[in-house]
Amino acid sequence: MDVLHAARPIDRDAVAQCAVRGQYGPGNIDGKKPRYRQADGVAPDSQTETFAALKLFVDNWRWQDVPFYLRTGKWPAPQVSE
Repeated sequence: MDVLHAARPIDRDAVAQCAVRGQYGPGNIDGKKPRYRQADGVAPDSQTETFAALKLFVDNWRWQDVPFYLRTGKWPAPQVSE
């Protein structure tokens, strides 16, 4: 909990340098290379993010000025059954 409290706030003007989000592009799973919008059950005009990354700093004596990179995403899109 102390680490979370010590996380340096991100200034509104610095968000573009510290955070990114988007959709995955073509890849290779089982010989298929779909983009997110081409996956079964996904609307072709979907704006849903499938990836996010964040750069943060923990302001304490041990981790001062050491960047931490958090990344998360999903692949492939969930299969939707009717």
